[in-house]
Amino acid sequence: MKSLFQLAGLLLALFVFTGCVNKEEIQNYETYNMGGNASTPTAMRLRVIVVGIDDEHNNKAAGDLGSIATGRLEPIIRDSGAQNVSIGRGLRSKLREEFEIIERSGGISEYSSPKEADIALKGSISSAIITAKYSKDYYILNPANGRNENQGPTCEYIANIKGTMRVFKVNPVKELESFDMDESTKYTPRARGSACPTLADAKARQLFQEATVSAIDTQANKVKNLMASRGSVLSARISPDGDLFYRLSITPSAGAKPGVDVEFIKRVNRDGFEEVMVLGEGTIACTPQKTQVAWAELKTEGAETKIQKGTEVKLRFSEGLLDKAGGMLGGLTVPGFGCE
Repeated sequence: MKSLFQLAGLLLALFVFTGCVNKEEIQNYETYNMGGNASTPTAMRLRVIVVGIDDEHNNKAAGDLGSIATGRLEPIIRDSGAQNVSIGRGLRSKLREEFEIIERSGGISEYSSPKEADIALKGSISSAIITAKYSKDYYILNPANGRNENQGPTCEYIANIKGTMRVFKVNPVKELESFDMDESTKYTPRARGSACPTLADAKARQLFQEATVSAIDTQANKVKNLMASRGSVLSARISPDGDLFYRLSITPSAGAKPGVDVEFIKRVNRDGFEEVMVLGEGTIACTPQKTQVAWAELKTEGAETKIQKGTEVKLRFSEGLLDKAGGMLGGLTVPGFGCE
């Protein structure tokens, strides 16, 4: 866990030192002429509800991990650009019932819910277990001399949680994605005897909570991509070096922050089925918060011939080896940095 925070800090430092294109520079670039029509720009910010994260682990020492998971989801929803909305207890209960029906049978529910939300999150923590391992010899690398030094007898406690996160579309109710959660945290104190004693409840609860937060962070950008804002191209500027910057209808408050990726897309109907074609990719280069404007720098060579005013765009949060660290940094974004 500590190493992940160190990685997140390193990525943040690299981003800060890399900087961001200045707003005034982009505004002074030459206008890049495009075809198309942006008279009615589009912008769609999804509304999200968290129906609940259920505790099903039956481990009293773990405490209420569902609340910990729900609390961790709130900044993830906010950073994605979606709106975290609340609904009445009756509607929440009805949606929960429909989700459970879908989980058992699959398919789409016939229930037509009120239009208070577009996306719903539901999950559960099904297992919370601590194991202990006694080691007579435990070696740690001493960076001062480069040697592995014996720390003597130790007890390694491993807290593991397992669960599931499900993302549903609302109206009609349909499951979009399901993620398995499986995360562990370790605690290795020196042993005072020849066996490992039972871990104190407070320490066990801390380890379980850390594992739960880490599990949510691991899925952060995958969840964000399912609720990412969509919009359109408004205009374009070209730098003296030939770099293209597209002004978007998506605002910073809707997730268009420096470092977030963008897909320029086109929807095509093929034999009655909608197909989404990616015309090119870019990255949010500058987000002046005062004017609520976002510029995306085009990264795909040759894509400018396909992008027009009104071309649809969608935010995309990177997934992969840095996903967990990205979750800690809010998708590797630094809101408004370099754009004041």
